[in-house]
Amino acid sequence: MNHKSNNRYINGTTLSYGIVHILYWTIFCLMVAFASAFLLSRGLSSSRIGLILGVSYLLSALLQQNDLARHIRRHTVAFLVDDIHMVER
Repeated sequence: MNHKSNNRYINGTTLSYGIVHILYWTIFCLMVAFASAFLLSRGLSSSRIGLILGVSYLLSALLQQNDLARHIRRHTVAFLVDDIHMVER
């Protein structure tokens, strides 16, 4: 493989990687906007929405790093929302 074809491979890989990231962050932003609008329509305050989304993103990041997901499968989003409501009362 000569130097020229190697550069094409790297550039093609980099372009593909960039497209994946653009699509990921576009979908992520759309989901956050939808989640905020949906929760507002359900009557939640902005601070509760921020708390719910923040906790869900934190749990998502932690659960992706290790294998905790199988240990806490019984916890659902509804369970977490109920807990947040109890803490605020």
